[in-house]
Amino acid sequence: MSKDLFVDKAIELFNEKGIKFTLAELATELKISKKTIYKLYGNKEDVINLVIERVFASMQEQEDIIMEDGKFNLIEKIKRVICLYPDAIIDYVHIEDILDIYPNVYEKISQEFDRNWDNTFSLITQAIESELMKSIDYDNLKIILIGLFKELLSLEQSKQIKKMRECVDIVFEGYII
Repeated sequence: MSKDLFVDKAIELFNEKGIKFTLAELATELKISKKTIYKLYGNKEDVINLVIERVFASMQEQEDIIMEDGKFNLIEKIKRVICLYPDAIIDYVHIEDILDIYPNVYEKISQEFDRNWDNTFSLITQAIESELMKSIDYDNLKIILIGLFKELLSLEQSKQIKKMRECVDIVFEGYII
């Protein structure tokens, strides 16, 4: 059994039951023993960490593609990088539940949201230097966008991407020259 298949099934159970899914349920779905899960992947917290790692790795891969893609202008690249949504879709409604039971995992999620703004800020700096955008305080922008991300996570999943793009357009409308 591949790690990808394992994580895919863990994501399915997480989306269905939140953190209340059990490793026994996961083992049954995968037709393996619970002991095998512990041996190959660790405990439930380790499994949830694998899910979170998949989500952020998916976003990083997409960001790399956008950064290399020459068909988008600078402003479009900025918006696309900011509006990235993982290929590994998880129901973020369950993320808040992680805080109480798995604070280390929640801290990892917070750190992921807080890190890796380099490409975004590099693109914005290029746009400012090219006089396509007004100057922006990066700390304030980061606060606005992280707040937006967290607020969007409370919406129904089918609305999140559309609302994200609409809100980013609104935020950047004031900065584009």
